[in-house]
Amino acid sequence: MSRKFIIMTMIIMMMINVVVNDKKLYNFNNFPWQISLQYYDRLTKQLYHICDGAIVSHINVIVPAYCVDLTLSKNRSKINIDDFKIKVIGFYNQSDVIDPIYSISEINLNPRWNPETFCYNAATISIKNEEFNFNCPDNNNRRPLVQMIYTNLTDKISIESLYNHHAELATWNWQNYQYEVRNVRILSNDDCQQSLKSNEYRSFDNETEICTYSWLDSCYFSNGALLQYFHDDGKAYLLGIASWITTDLSNNIIIFTKVT
Repeated sequence: MSRKFIIMTMIIMMMINVVVNDKKLYNFNNFPWQISLQYYDRLTKQLYHICDGAIVSHINVIVPAYCVDLTLSKNRSKINIDDFKIKVIGFYNQSDVIDPIYSISEINLNPRWNPETFCYNAATISIKNEEFNFNCPDNNNRRPLVQMIYTNLTDKISIESLYNHHAELATWNWQNYQYEVRNVRILSNDDCQQSLKSNEYRSFDNETEICTYSWLDSCYFSNGALLQYFHDDGKAYLLGIASWITTDLSNNIIIFTKVT
């Protein structure tokens, strides 16, 4: 992957500003399912954050397809899957005894992913030759203790029942090394289409996407920020991952790829 691609990705992330309220800062490990997808630059020998993601099984994480679609780079011959790493957020100190970095064995893009429109903007990544540690660590396990976030909320309630309700946008601010969590309001299909009338990019697809509105204070968030919902059963559910926002920031619309 070219350095130009990495630099452009970082510029895009820095330009993404949304308007939301109730900003909350969280300590490490508040959301033990959240990961950082990172790229290893062989020239600088440094890891760079590319996108947020979430642990959804013992071996899999979900991230935006845009972040791992290797065909989007002009230097395809130089791309190697081993250049991508999964880093468990909360263990950013390289001297930590517990090793937070996992290698990747496989990247599976959604087969209907369209980089022109960002439809079906999701991919599943499998870690190599091991499983995430869901058990209490012991002397023989040098991996951090993590949890997965559930993705089956629609088995309990419909997305439509959440219209005009609030969910949480959770992101890892790689500039300040801290979590940021904001409330966003889930919009109905009609309300979203009305808000997007001035958008020249494309319309909203309520079958595959979740539309949210946010307001007030300006907020930075990373590609793949999580849309999470805490149900009455006490569990956290992943509704979607951030895919795109309106170019007209006065509308403050954030579109998430639906994963539940």
